[in-house]
Amino acid sequence: MRKYRRILYQNCLLEVTYAVVSGISQTKVQTFGTVSLFTASGVPSATQSEANILTALWIFSLYAVIFFVPVQIFYRYLIIVRDVVITNKCYVIMLIPSFITVLLISGGYYATISLTPGCTSDIIEKLKLSNNGHDLACVPLVLTHPAMIVLLSVALTGMTLCFIFVPLVSYLVYKNLKRKASMTSSEKSVQRQVSFTLILQVCIIAITSLFPLGCILINMVLTSSVPWLSTIASATFSVLPVVNPILTMFTIRSYRRVLFVTARKVYGKKNFVSIMKLSIT
Repeated sequence: MRKYRRILYQNCLLEVTYAVVSGISQTKVQTFGTVSLFTASGVPSATQSEANILTALWIFSLYAVIFFVPVQIFYRYLIIVRDVVITNKCYVIMLIPSFITVLLISGGYYATISLTPGCTSDIIEKLKLSNNGHDLACVPLVLTHPAMIVLLSVALTGMTLCFIFVPLVSYLVYKNLKRKASMTSSEKSVQRQVSFTLILQVCIIAITSLFPLGCILINMVLTSSVPWLSTIASATFSVLPVVNPILTMFTIRSYRRVLFVTARKVYGKKNFVSIMKLSIT
């Protein structure tokens, strides 16, 4: 498991960052007619420039979780299929393309919204009514803006390449592992745990990124604000940093063992056994 500690730490760091940024900004996507916008409801007193920065950080952390997934898959491919010993320098080089892509999307987003006009008084009034009379700084998404079209094209192209790259490389890893007859039962167990964890991560990220986008598009097609669709979209974005770590902790045996040992120390042996019996029944 030590060979994969970098990608496990990487995943943990990205999800913690996304959880912190999401918790502070509480970015919500809302649609009024053909106008879509972000609101930083976690900081209701934020100015327009502060809301721009908060939503740009949220975009950065969200896309970092998505676009760094291929790094984990390629990392494992190099170790298993190519039998490469990955140094720290090699690992940093592997991170550069994903980092540049995420920085381009989030930086371009910030530059675009900083130059576009703010929300109209009509939109601000509708936003206030939909939020129980609370004033929130809104960040309009002018999807017809040339720069925004380029950013959306980069994001969609990158996500499409990820969805092609990840299954393809995962299949090559699986094919190579299947041919290896000299693996010990311990090695097989580790590979099963890592494979299952990475597959779960890809599925969760795909659902939590594509499903909210579908909700936003439905609102735009209906040309009216359906509050519960905006709520579902925002809630689904927030699920990612919670579900992934929990599944990882229970999938990786060493993590699960540490979790149970810590729980026994905190709750005591008798209370912990009672809790486990209740959870089983």
